[in-house]
Amino acid sequence: MIVEELRGHHIVKVACGIGLSIALTDEGKVYTWGNTFSARNLGSSDTTVNTQKPLLLRSVSSQRVCDIACGGAHTLLATDSGQVYSFGSGEAGALGHGFFTGDLKSPKRHVSNLSNLGCIFLNSI
Repeated sequence: MIVEELRGHHIVKVACGIGLSIALTDEGKVYTWGNTFSARNLGSSDTTVNTQKPLLLRSVSSQRVCDIACGGAHTLLATDSGQVYSFGSGEAGALGHGFFTGDLKSPKRHVSNLSNLGCIFLNSI
């Protein structure tokens, strides 16, 4: 089945968690969708989000994202400038911001810059 909201975009990667899906376009844009339970993982500060249709992740739309990854309840994004962003559940330090156990509803940039690596590739469980 064609996802109409993504028609016309060249999708290069799709990842999913529990109740969350994300797609990356060849232009470095990220689209998220999922249910209310996973609203914290959609990258939106609006916790009432319950969308069955992909929405552009506007908070990083000025960046060119080159890779995406999802754990069960968190998401990681890497940009072509070497920045890493994370959002979702911080349980057990999954977001990489130290011992943080809360939820991040919008992507937060990691302090360290990995720009000397070029585009990094992500994997999360």
